[in-house]
Amino acid sequence: MPVRCAAIACGNTMDIKRKPVVQIELEKVMKITFHVFPSDPVRRAEWIRILRLENKNINNRSRLCSLHFKEEHIDRTSLVYVRLRENAVPHIFEDLYDKMDTVETASALPKFLNTQVKTESNLDQHSAVLSKCDKGTNTSLSLLQKATQDRGTRISPERIWNMNASNMEAIRKTSSFQIKHLRRRVQTLKQQICRKDKKIAIMKTVLK
Repeated sequence: MPVRCAAIACGNTMDIKRKPVVQIELEKVMKITFHVFPSDPVRRAEWIRILRLENKNINNRSRLCSLHFKEEHIDRTSLVYVRLRENAVPHIFEDLYDKMDTVETASALPKFLNTQVKTESNLDQHSAVLSKCDKGTNTSLSLLQKATQDRGTRISPERIWNMNASNMEAIRKTSSFQIKHLRRRVQTLKQQICRKDKKIAIMKTVLK
């Protein structure tokens, strides 16, 4: 079984082949590490209480990713291993509501990360929907699939508030990358449809 972060709504995993898109993008700008729960029963119980995992089976294989710890609780002095300090405890970052420069950036982020643009192999379907190519806009509803909430790739609001300030900066960089990528994809699809429409128009003229 792949080792996943035990925190509620967190899809981060140690399995390279099963990493969600969001984790892959985050790890381009920051390192996500995974840490065992304390062996001491008192400290382990404290972690479980803080993370509200009373109804979850926490065992020796359970791991918690570094996104759920304050930076002061992470020891990065080693060039090989990233460890938790002895007094480390997970944290629910509810104070980010007050610290963030803009709440709109965070609240809109899941929409960008959940949006997927799907390239259709058969462009005839798009041609039937779009008979005109609107050069004045960068988006088209017929080209964008409805955003879906994939548990493996989404960042829920609860996860956002469980990230410290440095991680939020990484999230903002990821959202910027996603936006640019989607805009380029939409523009490419629109150009393909325009060329397809022109070919159809020429063929209709020839057939007449």
